[in-house]
Amino acid sequence: MRAVVLAIGVLAARAASADPVEDAAQVHLDRGVAAFERGDYLGAHAEIEAANKLVPAKANPYRWLALTEVQLGDCARARGNIDAFLERAADADPRRAEMLRLRELCSRTGTLAIRTTPGAAQLRIDNSLVGLAPYRSGSFAV
Repeated sequence: MRAVVLAIGVLAARAASADPVEDAAQVHLDRGVAAFERGDYLGAHAEIEAANKLVPAKANPYRWLALTEVQLGDCARARGNIDAFLERAADADPRRAEMLRLRELCSRTGTLAIRTTPGAAQLRIDNSLVGLAPYRSGSFAV
């Protein structure tokens, strides 16, 4: 009986100290990470951005935003979130190395924009369709 009372007391103390804003941010972040792992990068970005708006002082949402933006081919935005992560993460955080490497890789990318006449031409690389003109991508190595 004493163990049950103790367990209830511990749970009550945790509930009393919980921050509803941080809890909501964690829900969004968890959903975003799950979407990222499924390959739904647009859905992931929306959820992670919602988490980031709730807890802008936390480092982890910036990391996930950067990882997602790289997958979306937007290294320019990713670099800003990488820098925001690095500003907030502790010096001993093991994820810093990952973000430093990603920042280096993103610094080697450029933007490719293709316009054709006539429009809507199929664009192929090594005979694989990459899209229709006009075409824009921000993830090609330069």
